[in-house]
Formats: sequence, structure tokens, C-alpha cells
Amino acid sequence: MARLRPRFISSALLAVLALAFGACSSERIAPTAPADAAGRRAAVAAAIEIQERSSDALLVQPGVVGTAVGIDAFGQPVIRVYTTGAGVTRIPDVIEGVRVIAEVTGEFRPFALTGRYRPVPIGVSVGNANECLPGTIGAVLWRGSQRFLLSANHVFARQNQAALGEPIVQPSRPDASAACDPSPPRNMVAQLSDFEPLRFDGTDNTFDAAIALLTADAACGTLPEFYGAPGTPIAAVAGAPIQKVGRTTGLTHGTITGINGKVNIFYAGGKARFSGQIMTSKAFGDFGDSGALVVSDDAGRHAVGMVFAGGSNGSAVVNPIGPILTRFGATLCGP
Repeated sequence: MARLRPRFISSALLAVLALAFGACSSERIAPTAPADAAGRRAAVAAAIEIQERSSDALLVQPGVVGTAVGIDAFGQPVIRVYTTGAGVTRIPDVIEGVRVIAEVTGEFRPFALTGRYRPVPIGVSVGNANECLPGTIGAVLWRGSQRFLLSANHVFARQNQAALGEPIVQPSRPDASAACDPSPPRNMVAQLSDFEPLRFDGTDNTFDAAIALLTADAACGTLPEFYGAPGTPIAAVAGAPIQKVGRTTGLTHGTITGINGKVNIFYAGGKARFSGQIMTSKAFGDFGDSGALVVSDDAGRHAVGMVFAGGSNGSAVVNPIGPILTRFGATLCGP
């Protein structure tokens, strides 16, 4: 989604706006909605036509980032004008007899968690500085007195190709630069510390995971608008409701549709077989969500597993969290 940017408005255009909008600004809107459904639909349709005619002139004004048609408390159609902040000028009170309501929303941006965040939360973009591949921070782990980031092997360890100590960056290289330029030093947040090698020889894998020793400040949970810090780990139960926060799809809700999954995963490096996996419902994840922690969709937010693969319908394949924590001798950083 392109970022909306203010543009220069000529004095002639402002004069046109003043004539078009000001001529009707003194009209009073009766706080009475049309009495029947057909009348309401007609009133909304008329308001949409007026919005269409006026939007081009509104959207070139500094601070205006959008328009829409809504309904006010009296059931009357209104034109909503969305702005970057309070005090945006030259927004009329009425346009062609339809009341205008200004709403501060800030700039509209994609919901993908691809920005640079400090302290580093879980659920956002991360990657190896030596590879142009986005992934997700799954969790912060404690091992002794040290803290580590958890994500997938193929995110942190480049499918077994990385050397220990390689820099881990937030955001990932493709999210920091459209050209996937090398990451600046300030984006380094951790160093690869350990990973479970992926096996492509036909024997079963249990998980696709790696940890990186933190070199930057990090939070135990998600950004404040999401579920927060994960709770104590639990085993997956078929049919249980789950949620996750990932770099690409943000917060999604779903269901465990299968346990003890046995699946073939097709990596760039070859086909790898996995056993003991958790399978989710559709529209749960997408490319770039690898590493995202899956937690129960209830007040406990119990850690269940980590997304590492998925199908074209958005269903995800999830590593159970227990074997991962055991392998790395770590505990979750929780509430």
C-alpha cells in the first residue's frame, strides 16, 4: 500500500473548494433519519456520490489521508475525513448538504510488522544479516542469566549454512530496504548462538528452530495492541482455539485442526520430513511468519508451538514448543 503524501494546493484550487463547500456550509442538517430502509439507502447513495465528487480536492490537502461515508448518531449519512493530526485546516463542515466529520487517524500504513521496534518485541520482522529473507521473532528465552531470541532455523541459521555468531537484524534486510541492501549496524539485535540442524536425508525432523543471544533490549511480549506476553507452555489439543502474531499477517486467530502431523516440507535446500507437528486452520499465516509463537486463544495465552511452514490456503504447520525449549535448555520469558 502506497504511503499517502500531502501535495501542494494552488490558490485557484482553494478558491474552487471555498466556492463548492462554502456555498453549502450554512445549510442545517435536520437530525432526522429517513423513515424507511429504501430512503436510508438512497440517502447513503447520494452521500457517496458527493464524497466521490469532493474526495480528489480533499485528498490533495496537507494532512488529509482519506475519506469515507458513514452514519452519525441520528442515522444521517456523513462524510468522514481522516487526518494525520488535529488542527488540519480547510476541511468544510458541510459538503453539498452532507455534514463532514473529521477524524484523526494518523497516516495509514500496512499492518505487516515490518518496522524497526525498540525495545524489540516478539511477533515482528527479523532475519539473518547475511541473507535476504524475512521471518518473525517467536519469543524471548532465558537460559541461565542470558536472554535469547527464538525463531526458525531457516530464518536465523540460513538452513544450516550459517556460522555461530552471525548477526541477527531487526527488521530483516528486505523489510529495511526494498533493494535488500546490507543492514546498518544499528539494526543488529542478536548473534546466532545455536540451532538444530535440518535433516534432508529422509529421517524425521522434530522442529525447525534456532536461538540468538540478545545484544539489544527486548520485551518478553508482543506490541501492546496484541495479546502481550506468553504464558506457560501446554501441549496441543485438537480443536483448541489458538492465536499468533507474525511479521506478515499480524494477529490471527484459528484452530488446531490436527496433532501428531507428519509432513514433507519443501525447502530451497531440499525436502525435509517432519513428525509430531501441529496443524492449523486456514488463513492463519503466510510467508514471513516463520518463527511466530502460537499461543492459546484465552486469558492464559499458553505457548503451544512455533509456526515454521504453511500451505497456500494460509494453514500453518507448527512445531510443538516443548521439544524446542528442552533442546535449548531454555524457558520462556513470560508475564
